[in-house]
Amino acid sequence: MHITRILGTAVLGIAVLVPVLTGCQASGRSGQVSPHPSAAASDPLESGNARHPEAVALFKANCTGCHGADLQGRMGPSSSLVKAGARRSAEQIAKQIANGGGGMLPFQDKLTEAEIRSLAEWLSELR
Repeated sequence: MHITRILGTAVLGIAVLVPVLTGCQASGRSGQVSPHPSAAASDPLESGNARHPEAVALFKANCTGCHGADLQGRMGPSSSLVKAGARRSAEQIAKQIANGGGGMLPFQDKLTEAEIRSLAEWLSELR
């Protein structure tokens, strides 16, 4: 029973670490063009780009590896940022980005406070 528990923990650890170590920071979009104009209009990256261009650029450069180019999440349901603002305030989102936790790496040493605030403000508007 003890060996099974150790092996299970090791497999889980590897399953979490491999995506993190192999490119959670990777950039997202690969020149995709929406076949439907209405789909592009409801795309949070496209609509956010008008009001929050810096935040969208930061997201594309730092977040799509784990959260996906469509914000649906690539690391399971908890990594989805669709409707992030319905679940958390801008302040809570900023703390999560800065400090990490729950499987997310901290970004306080990678992004400035202003960049974190910009991302948090944009994400908090997604409802």
